[in-house]
Amino acid sequence: MVQEYIELNHLKYKLTENSLRFLVEKNIIRVEYKNEKVFIHREDLNKHMQWERKFSKEYFTTKQFWAYVGLKNLDNRSLLNAYYKNLVSLSKEGQIYLRTLKYPLFTLNNQEEYRYAKRYVRKREVIDVLEKYVTINEFMKMAGIGYTQAIFVINSFNIRKIQFIRKREFTFCNKKDIRNFLKYRSKTLGEKIRLNISNKDLIILNDVLKLLDLNVYTYKKLLEEGLLKISQKIGRHVFFRKEEIFSLKKEKEEMDKELRLKYYTRQEILNEFNINVDVIRISIQTMEIPLLMRGIPRYFNGRYLYLKEDIIKEYERRNKNLNLYLDRGSIYDNFMYRLNAEDVEFSGFCKETERLWFKFIRLKSESYSGSNFVSKNARLLEYLSVTRVLTERIIDKELFMYSSKELNLMFFNNNTKEKVKKILYIFLREIDQMEGYALQKKMFTISNINSPYKRRSKKKKAPQIYTVEEFMEFFKYISNLDIHKEKAVSSVKEVLLKSLQNNSRNAFYNRYESVWLYTLVHLNNAWRHWDCMQIPRINFEGTGIVDSIEWIQNHELSIEDAKKIIRKIQIKNLKHSKTGANRYFYCSEQLILPIAYAAVLCEIRARILNPLSDSLIDFQSKNRQLTSYPYKAFFDTFPDENLKFSSLKMNRTFITLAYNLIKSQKGPAHELELLKFLRNHKSIETTNIYIHINQQDINFLSTQIFTRDYFGFIADGFANILFGSTQNIDERTHQINIIYDKFGKDLKLEGIADALLYLTKQERAVESLIKDLDGEEIRRIINELDMGMLHSKTRHVQCLLSSDNCLYTERENCISCPFAIYNFYALSGITERILKHISFFIRDTEKNGYKGDFERNAILFLKDLKLFKEAEIKFGSVIYEFFYMSKKEFESLLIQLPSITRYIPQRGEVRKHE
Repeated sequence: MVQEYIELNHLKYKLTENSLRFLVEKNIIRVEYKNEKVFIHREDLNKHMQWERKFSKEYFTTKQFWAYVGLKNLDNRSLLNAYYKNLVSLSKEGQIYLRTLKYPLFTLNNQEEYRYAKRYVRKREVIDVLEKYVTINEFMKMAGIGYTQAIFVINSFNIRKIQFIRKREFTFCNKKDIRNFLKYRSKTLGEKIRLNISNKDLIILNDVLKLLDLNVYTYKKLLEEGLLKISQKIGRHVFFRKEEIFSLKKEKEEMDKELRLKYYTRQEILNEFNINVDVIRISIQTMEIPLLMRGIPRYFNGRYLYLKEDIIKEYERRNKNLNLYLDRGSIYDNFMYRLNAEDVEFSGFCKETERLWFKFIRLKSESYSGSNFVSKNARLLEYLSVTRVLTERIIDKELFMYSSKELNLMFFNNNTKEKVKKILYIFLREIDQMEGYALQKKMFTISNINSPYKRRSKKKKAPQIYTVEEFMEFFKYISNLDIHKEKAVSSVKEVLLKSLQNNSRNAFYNRYESVWLYTLVHLNNAWRHWDCMQIPRINFEGTGIVDSIEWIQNHELSIEDAKKIIRKIQIKNLKHSKTGANRYFYCSEQLILPIAYAAVLCEIRARILNPLSDSLIDFQSKNRQLTSYPYKAFFDTFPDENLKFSSLKMNRTFITLAYNLIKSQKGPAHELELLKFLRNHKSIETTNIYIHINQQDINFLSTQIFTRDYFGFIADGFANILFGSTQNIDERTHQINIIYDKFGKDLKLEGIADALLYLTKQERAVESLIKDLDGEEIRRIINELDMGMLHSKTRHVQCLLSSDNCLYTERENCISCPFAIYNFYALSGITERILKHISFFIRDTEKNGYKGDFERNAILFLKDLKLFKEAEIKFGSVIYEFFYMSKKEFESLLIQLPSITRYIPQRGEVRKHE
């Protein structure tokens, strides 16, 4: 709770009781009460603070608005309230957008202008008005006319105006309409026609078209229907009676006003409610747009108008349904909320059944360990389904008071779904084993219930896997940069362009980069579909990559930057969605560049379209499933159109290959345990479901299945013997000197030379043992190392010696052992040990402990630092992210340590402190 919640009194913002109540009632912020104190959920608070900041950028307070349009007297509240009525009228006309909050913005409470403000005006429309309109005074200057004539022109020539206040300086006229008027006035022929017309009650066609917002089509239609009647023709010029035209204009304005009050257009529904009217399944009252209205911009798109009342009801219905599916915590929490929301209740005669059933659900909820939302929701729906069946069928007495025959007739028949019967049977079986006063009235016998589990099970089909040739065909196609890089870049560029043009983050496209990364992950990792979808977001710090689709299109990723991207993913704390166990990301040498490209493209897209998403991959589909459109786009050029990619099938293939590769090495009995690690199943039996023994051994595939990310002098020694020396003793001594120069200064360890020399002697002794082995024995050890078959007490660390030959049987782990071989992920434990050492030396003094403890911690600290620096030489500075800090920050932390030189044992005394 300490991490998730913050005490109300500790907020730097003033949050009133009414505001807090509103936020809690609207499920915006969760709170907890403890010892008469109020605690607010940190994440909810941060989200709401972000919303308020965004809101304040998009909206004016009413005072800010009046100041923006030039009103100077802002202290007269009654006057401002009177002016606000004008804004309400403009809002109803669609000229501006108003919003009233239930409470002031509490994160801006320290600013006086926000302290009591609840009424807001959206900036977008106001800025648009001031860009497209000028004051009536400016219009008079432009036209060279007086105020009375200006009013006449505005009314006669349909110049659109907006009045924030009924004063000249706050009356604005549309610039475009003014330009059209000035252009029309400059026409000499038109002026002559007007001067020569003897009947001043006539109006020319051009003026009629402007006054009534007509185009040629609507003009002709109005003539056909008799709504317009020509009064006189002079040459090619047509005139109408002014009285009839202005009467028609007034009728049009009144009709427009009424339609705006009662109906939405298609575009308004989409903008305000994000609803496409074509997919609404309930009956919505509509009307065809009247011909007279067609010239008004509001009615340009679409043929129909939609009754506001019906649309609002549909919106509320959808919101209610959406609230039903919001995740509210555990299965039990969601279950109880849904029951209350849907008014599902047990009969008054079944209270004990209700209590037992709710207890049953709570226990099942507590024992559920999965983190996959889809499977959790499926379990919830099953329990809700059984609850509905129970509440509908048992009414007059408790469930356990029915006889076995009655229960069979009511539930265990062909009219009840199989899943409902199974859950209900388990519940009855638990009731049968209970004791208590109420259950003494139990009338059924569980053995007489028709068990849904006793039916003859259908013979299961053998799980399908890909052949080695099929796997290799997928590998060759999916990892091909020449095929996929350009397509993925084009796909991301297309959707980013669409999002900018449509001002929307939901632009539709083929999701090529997501499919590419999704399929690549399957080639090296035995992960379920849901886990493959959860590839964490990355940053580009420490690389030369620029956050731009144009940059990635015009530049090649260096292999160094690509490796850093892979390490950034590997360092993330990943969990299996089904079991909650740790999962580890593996990437072979062949896939470093493809995965790095795909990940970078996904990150660039996510930063713009999905900035709040935790995952790089996004299929934009229900339950994150790979749908047919993006699948077909990605596999469009795949050579075998009959061979289809399947996550489950690829998973089974991967584990089958791993099993057979281990078996080909004549691995020990723990081969199933290794496969269990690949998928983190809870038991060997579970792992066995995925094992297929009829699979040939392909040595090449071992590089795709088993990690090679080892570091340390033993791993280097094997490589030197097999592939030629890459580092002699002098070079290694030079490396020791680098470590001494660096940490000797940072840690004030002027006397660490003896300790480092002793560690170097240990390495030389082990190197001598390795050199005495022949090439075949070394290859056998390396194969077992790659497949995780060597002895180990610590995850991600393996031992050169067998368990029987272990020299340090009393130790709990293998870190710092001279015979240990370290995997990249061992750095997680090593960095944790280093931080504990630092904490020890900062927290404790010699007065508070034993000198032996300080000497032991000092030498172990030195060993762990040496290991870490060796890993840095191989993997780069990205490994500092295991500390959750930069290299500079870590070195700064070391400098702050007190001098520990006096704790470093002298020559010959190091061994006894190990």
